[in-house]
Formats: sequence, C-alpha cells, structure tokens
Amino acid sequence: MKIKTKLFSLFIFFTILFSSPFAGALSVKTLTLKQMVELADRIVRLTVTDIRLGEEGGRTVRYITGDVDEWIKGSGSDTLVFSQLPDTGESAGDIQVSSKMGLPSYEVGKTYLLMLAGDSENTGLTAPIGIWQGHMVLEKQNGKWVVPSMKTRPSLIKALGKSTNSYDDLKSAIKTILEE
Repeated sequence: MKIKTKLFSLFIFFTILFSSPFAGALSVKTLTLKQMVELADRIVRLTVTDIRLGEEGGRTVRYITGDVDEWIKGSGSDTLVFSQLPDTGESAGDIQVSSKMGLPSYEVGKTYLLMLAGDSENTGLTAPIGIWQGHMVLEKQNGKWVVPSMKTRPSLIKALGKSTNSYDDLKSAIKTILEE
C-alpha cells in the first residue's frame, strides 16, 4: 500500500510541475526557419578546429574555434571564435565542469551550419538560436553537403516545401528569407 501512495504522490507532484507556469521554462519553443534567420546575428558554415575550456568573468566557459567556410548572414574573418557555457564532464587541466546546461556539443573536425545569436553584452557568451534548432551537423554525401537531421525537423521541411536533407536547398531558403 505504501508503494501505491508514493507512486500516486509522485504522479501528483509531476502533474502539478508540468502543468504549472514553470513548465514553459523547461522547454524551447519550436521556431520557423524565418524566425531563426531573423533572430540570428550570424549564420555560418563552420568546421570546428579547436575546443577549449577557460575562465571568464569568474565562470568556466567553452571556447569553440572554427574555420568559416561560408558566411551566409553577417560577415567576419575566416576564423570565428565564440564562447558558451560548457556541459557536464568537460574538463581541461584544473577545470572540471559539473553542471548540465543542455547546450549543443561540438567536435573538432566536424562541420556545422550555425545560426548564432549575438554575443551577450553582459557575458560575451552566445548560443545557437533556439539552442539546438540553430545547430546543425553537416556531412558530405556524394560530394555534397547534407543536413542528416533535417528530415526530423518539421519546421525546416515546411519552409523548404519538400522533404530533403540538402544543405544547398536549406541555404537557398535562408538566402530567400534574407532578401525579403
């Protein structure tokens, strides 16, 4: 009988938690491609060349450095360095991260399409628009760039008007939005 009471209590607790105003803080609204493009300060195709942890303003940050293969929105040099909060398990020297931020991860050598917010005036940190939504891993298939995860992103498929994983199709849709 005690197990049923505990299970019922947990059920009530989570029902209240996820139906309360706090539930909105636990999720990120799905954005349309147009919203992501308009909100992004920079949109780049970037190959990550270095990832390191450091201290900035009394907090641990992750610095991601990459070669910019293409600036789609915004402009800058051939190298882009941006910083964001790191995730659990990352370490460098004496720095060990023990908090889960839920931000996208990066790997040296991989290429990404990134829709990045502007750097925060307060912290200097940035993140992809919509957290994971503005972070897309790219792969070469038959000599062309593709976005393998695109077929699982209904808002992108809707914007393109077809089910495709072509980077060129996505880039063309982004450029059309930028010209509007």
